[in-house]
Amino acid sequence: MAEQVTRRDYTGLTVGFILIALAVSILVAYSIDKWWYFVPIFLIFAGSFGLLRGAMVAKGGTKESRSTANYLLTWGGIMVIIGALLVVNDLLPGNLVVLIAVFLIFVGGLALAIFALRGKG
Repeated sequence: MAEQVTRRDYTGLTVGFILIALAVSILVAYSIDKWWYFVPIFLIFAGSFGLLRGAMVAKGGTKESRSTANYLLTWGGIMVIIGALLVVNDLLPGNLVVLIAVFLIFVGGLALAIFALRGKG
């Protein structure tokens, strides 16, 4: 029988990646001399990891794995979009209304996708 990966194994992987993302975001913020970029860069890296983890978990066929995948994909996507919108807001100031609209469109699309996927289950 193949060994099953436990949650504890994933916790170690997650902690390791988050520490690396923390270090990389500090280094990038330091190198571009904009310290507040630490937050959006960290959100983008951590959210990307959540999206990748969600895609890995989604391959399991159980209802619990689909629920966990939806959770990871939702919050990973929200972290990435918030981080990206913070960077875009700094690079192109004065577009706050457009950025809020983009975020709301993303959240609405996410809600529709989850609703459509839940109907299949």
